[in-house]
Amino acid sequence: STGGADLGLNVVLGGMLGDVILMDGATYDPVTGKLTGGTDASDDILLGDNGEVHRTAAITAADANFMLQVISTRPDRGGDDLIGTGNGGKVIIGGLGADKITAVDGDKLVMGDNAQVDYDTAAQNGLLRTVQNIELTLGGADTIRLGDGFTIAMAGIGSDSIEIDATKAGYMTAGFGNVTGFSATAT
Repeated sequence: STGGADLGLNVVLGGMLGDVILMDGATYDPVTGKLTGGTDASDDILLGDNGEVHRTAAITAADANFMLQVISTRPDRGGDDLIGTGNGGKVIIGGLGADKITAVDGDKLVMGDNAQVDYDTAAQNGLLRTVQNIELTLGGADTIRLGDGFTIAMAGIGSDSIEIDATKAGYMTAGFGNVTGFSATAT
């Protein structure tokens, strides 16, 4: 794409090794090691390592298909992932390993290590309820670079770096976090 395109809704799940996930025109230069976000837009759920995405069932094409949960599975398995994306809403979980994550503008939930994102399962209306790290002893030295938009970013364990280039930063912690409703706590 030449930039600015809307690339829709995407779910990408990495596997056990170091994966390269590039969306929305993002690029990675293996010589310099530079991961650059793209200029296209999409709404994405991106998991660098093992995970699951749970949604409500749509009976007909007209039915809504709301989010229920995004969760890391097999938190002791994974690699050093490169995840680059552009604009739009994102749920990104790096998983185990020293991950490099870049996302440009848009609302984002970004976790460097293993995590769980829960939506309202009782009403099944897609409202975000909880974002939390789920493995407190395994992870890597993650590098997270984010643009503007409402952001929740948690790096997890390891010597991590979070950089947000925005006029407003929602909630971030270079350690462990748990965000529930509108209040946040970090440890």
